[in-house]
Amino acid sequence: MLPELSDEINIINLTSDEGNKGMLDPYVIMQNKKDADSLAMDILTFLTGVSIKDGKRFPLLRDAVKAVTKRSDSGLLYVIDELNEMEDEEAHLLASHIAAFTDYDFAGLLFSDGKVTRKISADKALNILQVQDLMLPDSEKNVEEYTSIEYLSIAVMITIGTFALDFIYSDRKIYKIVALDEAWSLLQVAQGAALSNKLVRAGRSMQSGVFFIHAEFFRSSGRKNQKQYRFEVRFSFHR
Repeated sequence: MLPELSDEINIINLTSDEGNKGMLDPYVIMQNKKDADSLAMDILTFLTGVSIKDGKRFPLLRDAVKAVTKRSDSGLLYVIDELNEMEDEEAHLLASHIAAFTDYDFAGLLFSDGKVTRKISADKALNILQVQDLMLPDSEKNVEEYTSIEYLSIAVMITIGTFALDFIYSDRKIYKIVALDEAWSLLQVAQGAALSNKLVRAGRSMQSGVFFIHAEFFRSSGRKNQKQYRFEVRFSFHR
């Protein structure tokens, strides 16, 4: 690293340590409450498997998230409280489901009580956000086969990608570049694929460059059972 650039570089290294709890909570990392609300729904529907087609559980989850968004001290942990306060057994089961993984490994990064004092900022010329101990699934693995840690890893990637989207929508007069490593993990799931499309559109409209970087295995034609690496960079620029 060049010493003269040190004041313009911001490296954020997150671990599952107690001091980092809640730093990737949608209500902590997002500037706008509406954006935090949308991200909270994306994270919780992904982790619980509740889809918009679920006529029973989706409305319960949506009502709980909306109630948390209206709070002055919003935090994802309060979704559990809101569900438990409902006079509905299905809501209580959903609350138990969410509560079961809030302290599992690095999931604590995503959940807070709204009182997090350490915040992530991207106010330097070069900002690098990295999360330790993520375990991303193999690119050939079906979503249904993901382990618990792999689901949580993708949820963290979705949160970081959404933070990047928020960054792109800041001052249009400043040209910005966003690079997402291991981007294939986002493209594997519906929430991540939708997010990648938003990033591309935002890059074009907000004078920003967006890079999706990933390497994956592929089978060589004519070589049975032989795998090789393919390194790919997808990018979008303002036109």
